[in-house]
Amino acid sequence: MPRAANYLVCYDVTEDRERNRVAKVVEAFGLRIQFSVFECRLSRTALADLCRQLESLQITTGSIAVCRLDDRARRYQFGTPYTAEPLAGAATHALVV
Repeated sequence: MPRAANYLVCYDVTEDRERNRVAKVVEAFGLRIQFSVFECRLSRTALADLCRQLESLQITTGSIAVCRLDDRARRYQFGTPYTAEPLAGAATHALVV
């Protein structure tokens, strides 16, 4: 069985249409933890598939980062957890890995 690893996928894309296309791809692979940040547990095959799909989008108004997290990485989250609908007056978020 292929061994999976944890990845953080984050993007900063200014154009709405491009940003929505990126989100749609990454949502199929992981869990959204902030608006433009996802946690993914990926095999080598899934990682290659994700990267192939992201590259095929040919993003021109920003960038996407896919970062492997060390197995010893700990997650600390502060503030109000991300929800699909923004909360009025919600606290800011911080993620330390």
